Amino acid sequence: MGSVRRKGGVVRVELESAEVVLLASLVGQVRELLTIGASDDPVVARLLPDAYRDDAEAAAEYRELMDGDLRRQKVGALEQVLGDLTSNGSPHGDGQRFELSDEAVTPWLYALTDVRLTLGTSLDVTEDWAADFESLDADSPRRAGLAVYDWLSWLQTMIIEAASR
Repeated sequence: MGSVRRKGGVVRVELESAEVVLLASLVGQVRELLTIGASDDPVVARLLPDAYRDDAEAAAEYRELMDGDLRRQKVGALEQVLGDLTSNGSPHGDGQRFELSDEAVTPWLYALTDVRLTLGTSLDVTEDWAADFESLDADSPRRAGLAVYDWLSWLQTMIIEAASR
């Protein structure tokens, strides 16, 4: 598993090759979903929730005004991370090292949030997902998905902690 720490003025994210490939794939899938996905898709609805839950008219008006901007912001962060993953890393062991300035950390955190929301919605993750994970067979696809969700949560937490130092 990779590592994350602050070194000098940057957050150094070291990922194994398989982690880079996995993260790039997930980021690309979420980018595609936001680019072509309809607002009535449950995953897209989770990524772009209604601004007014108790007022359908105000929610529709807000969505009409802001949906394009919100999608562009989210897609921009996802594209920044995808660009970092595909061209901005330096070889390190069996993987890559990414040195993120404080400014570059923000899109990574936004992208990781959206990837986790997408995966969590698809897997119907609840607060007690860890107990669910333990009860699943080792070869269960849901268990594999929850393991990825756990790894994404770890990565996001570690980046937040490193950026806060």
